[in-house]
Amino acid sequence: MPQRVRLPANLPQLLLFSDHLERLQLRLSPQLFHTLWGQSRVNVTEAIKARTDAEIAQARRQIAEGKAALPLPLSAHVEFDA
Repeated sequence: MPQRVRLPANLPQLLLFSDHLERLQLRLSPQLFHTLWGQSRVNVTEAIKARTDAEIAQARRQIAEGKAALPLPLSAHVEFDA
Protein backbone atom coordinates (compact mmCIF):
# COMPACT_ATOMS: atom_id res chain seq x y z
CA MET A 1 0.00 0.00 0.00
CA PRO A 2 1.50 3.38 -0.96
CA GLN A 3 2.32 5.69 1.89
CA ARG A 4 0.19 8.81 1.99
CA VAL A 5 1.82 12.14 2.56
CA ARG A 6 0.03 14.36 5.05
CA LEU A 7 0.17 17.94 3.86
CA PRO A 8 0.06 20.96 6.06
CA ALA A 9 -3.48 22.21 5.58
CA ASN A 10 -2.40 25.46 4.01
CA LEU A 11 0.23 24.24 1.52
CA PRO A 12 -2.08 24.44 -1.53
CA GLN A 13 -3.04 27.99 -0.53
CA LEU A 14 0.63 28.90 -0.03
CA LEU A 15 1.39 27.65 -3.54
CA LEU A 16 -1.53 29.57 -4.98
CA PHE A 17 -0.44 32.71 -3.14
CA SER A 18 3.10 32.24 -4.43
CA ASP A 19 1.71 31.99 -7.98
CA HIS A 20 -0.32 35.17 -7.37
CA LEU A 21 2.81 36.99 -6.16
CA GLU A 22 4.68 35.88 -9.29
CA ARG A 23 1.96 37.42 -11.46
CA LEU A 24 2.07 40.62 -9.41
CA GLN A 25 5.83 40.78 -9.77
CA LEU A 26 5.42 40.78 -13.55
CA ARG A 27 2.90 43.63 -13.45
CA LEU A 28 4.47 45.95 -10.88
CA SER A 29 7.73 47.84 -11.00
CA PRO A 30 10.49 46.08 -9.04
CA GLN A 31 10.58 48.87 -6.45
CA LEU A 32 6.81 48.88 -5.90
CA PHE A 33 6.65 45.09 -5.72
CA HIS A 34 9.47 45.02 -3.17
CA THR A 35 7.80 47.73 -1.09
CA LEU A 36 4.36 46.11 -1.09
CA TRP A 37 5.09 42.39 -1.33
CA GLY A 38 8.82 41.76 -0.87
CA GLN A 39 8.68 40.41 2.68
CA SER A 40 5.59 38.32 1.94
CA ARG A 41 7.40 36.82 -1.05
CA VAL A 42 10.39 35.90 1.13
CA ASN A 43 8.15 34.36 3.80
CA VAL A 44 6.08 32.30 1.36
CA THR A 45 9.18 31.09 -0.49
CA GLU A 46 10.81 29.95 2.76
CA ALA A 47 7.63 28.17 3.89
CA ILE A 48 7.42 26.30 0.58
CA LYS A 49 11.12 25.39 0.65
CA ALA A 50 10.51 23.64 3.98
CA ARG A 51 8.18 21.12 2.25
CA THR A 52 9.26 18.05 0.33
CA ASP A 53 8.89 17.63 -3.43
CA ALA A 54 6.24 14.95 -2.78
CA GLU A 55 4.21 17.30 -0.58
CA ILE A 56 4.40 20.06 -3.17
CA ALA A 57 3.38 17.68 -5.97
CA GLN A 58 0.41 16.45 -3.94
CA ALA A 59 -0.64 20.03 -3.20
CA ARG A 60 -0.37 20.90 -6.91
CA ARG A 61 -2.61 17.90 -7.68
CA GLN A 62 -5.19 19.20 -5.21
CA ILE A 63 -5.08 22.57 -6.95
CA ALA A 64 -5.42 20.98 -10.40
CA GLU A 65 -8.38 18.91 -9.19
CA GLY A 66 -10.11 22.04 -7.93
CA LYS A 67 -9.84 20.99 -4.29
CA ALA A 68 -8.02 24.16 -3.24
CA ALA A 69 -8.65 27.83 -3.85
CA LEU A 70 -7.19 31.12 -2.75
CA PRO A 71 -9.93 33.57 -1.91
CA LEU A 72 -8.63 37.03 -2.73
CA PRO A 73 -10.48 40.33 -2.47
CA LEU A 74 -11.73 41.80 -5.75
CA SER A 75 -9.06 44.50 -5.54
CA ALA A 76 -6.42 41.79 -5.97
CA HIS A 77 -7.76 41.07 -9.48
CA VAL A 78 -8.16 44.57 -10.87
CA GLU A 79 -5.85 47.48 -11.54
CA PHE A 80 -6.68 51.03 -10.63
CA ASP A 81 -5.42 54.19 -12.31
CA ALA A 82 -3.13 56.16 -10.04
